[in-house]
Amino acid sequence: MAKLFLSHSSKDKEFCIQLREDLIRMGHTPWLDMYDVKVGDDIVEGIGAGVTEADYVVLVLTPESVSSRWVKKEWHAKFWTEIDEGKIRLLPVLLKDCTIPSMLQTKKYADFRQSYAVGFADLVAAIPILHTPQSGVKGLKHDEQLIRHIEMCQGHQLPLAQCLSGVLAYASQKADQRLLEFCRLELSGYRHLKDLAQEDIDRLQIQHRMIELFVSPFAQVNLQAMQWGQNASTIIDHLRHNNNFYLWKLIMPEPIGELESLASRLGPDTIMTITRPMAEFMPESEHPNVVVYGYADPHTVTAILNGTRTRVTSMLMAHLPGKLDPSKSVEPT
Repeated sequence: MAKLFLSHSSKDKEFCIQLREDLIRMGHTPWLDMYDVKVGDDIVEGIGAGVTEADYVVLVLTPESVSSRWVKKEWHAKFWTEIDEGKIRLLPVLLKDCTIPSMLQTKKYADFRQSYAVGFADLVAAIPILHTPQSGVKGLKHDEQLIRHIEMCQGHQLPLAQCLSGVLAYASQKADQRLLEFCRLELSGYRHLKDLAQEDIDRLQIQHRMIELFVSPFAQVNLQAMQWGQNASTIIDHLRHNNNFYLWKLIMPEPIGELESLASRLGPDTIMTITRPMAEFMPESEHPNVVVYGYADPHTVTAILNGTRTRVTSMLMAHLPGKLDPSKSVEPT
């Protein structure tokens, strides 16, 4: 795999630490000063050696790094190597809006501004396999279709149901049964899987569909009461401290398309109301068919949709070039 020098401002250290960890999981060898310059080492010599020995310099572009003389020296060295060799050696990644140096303005960059997952996918796809790992992986090629699916899932420009339909076809093409099952279940819903045990939830990895409800077999909330002031957080806070209501966790089983439709109808201050028969909460009740009302934060559905995007993106990223184990996929932030 490739040796990568991470050129950055110290103010972007947290981002670089995560990037380093994810690149290692992909089989690459990233160089980061806080890990690779040891106590007693000459810092200047260490950085110089890191740049020289690296196959690529990954330049993290932010206002701070662009104005840093140290960072400029690091990427300039690799830039001129690139000119001399006629091969790409400098990989810019845009973390924050900034004035891109004139020498780099014709270069395409990996864009991390809106989505870490999309930026990481673009960066990894740009790194040729220079060193064959012990696993024997070699000759891997950038899958443009894969990148498009990741961008669509993270871009929020298309309905999630439409994105999942596209990923479903991709999963079938790649014979990825885990991804295939996930997309099918998200599109069709989980209503057929009644009374899911915790082990089933863990196996299907659908914790993102778990929601918290405030329920009571004895009381119902008048959501139109003036005392709430049209403020959802006020209502939720009231229920949280009301002894007549208790917290109940359940899986939202609806198909992803229905959840998207529900999310579009729920305003930021519209409490989500769910009804269930008494038997679901109190199996031994003498009145099993009595309707029980449950109340949830209006952002609950949006959280499920975002969780679905995160899960499917994580599984897609397991197909990026490298030796990333699909069971240990990168979780986008």
